[in-house]
Amino acid sequence: MVCAECQIWLLMTTGKKGKQEIQDGMMAGDSPQTTFWPYKLPRKRAAESLNRFHDKLKVSDFAPPSFTVSTLGNFNHKVVFASFADDQGLKDLNTLARDVKKSLEDDGLFTTDDKFNPHITICKMSRDMPRLRRLGIKRIEPSHYEEKKYTYFGKQTAGGIQLCSMVEPRSESGYYHIEHEIKF
Repeated sequence: MVCAECQIWLLMTTGKKGKQEIQDGMMAGDSPQTTFWPYKLPRKRAAESLNRFHDKLKVSDFAPPSFTVSTLGNFNHKVVFASFADDQGLKDLNTLARDVKKSLEDDGLFTTDDKFNPHITICKMSRDMPRLRRLGIKRIEPSHYEEKKYTYFGKQTAGGIQLCSMVEPRSESGYYHIEHEIKF
């Protein structure tokens, strides 16, 4: 999986201190996530709306988007992510995101943020921020991954859509609590 490959490379090429900050912030390698938008949703209505959208996909010629993961970047040196090449796969993912958003809006459910910045989160400081701060680690240094910033990491195919809770406790792996999911 692309996420796990990026993580293994980061761990193999990072010095001891960098390895600590990278490893402690790793996302579960078997569950990369691409966030569409944050919503404040009534759980039952959101699940019903997503199911209606899924029913529409089943009777269409929908094919899950397969996108190219080709660069590394960061958000304020607190999150390292893999981003997607500007190709047909990204266009397909943008179309899917737009269609999901429109379907939810048709059901009276609106996003709290219109920005869509598709990426796969590789690691983030917030996974263990207090301990990292005690160790004197305040950011993920770009030097830990700069050498591979423009590397082709492979293709990733979307496997479904999840409604995840940001308020419920996370799973043991650190992944968000999944309220509802459709699989492609």
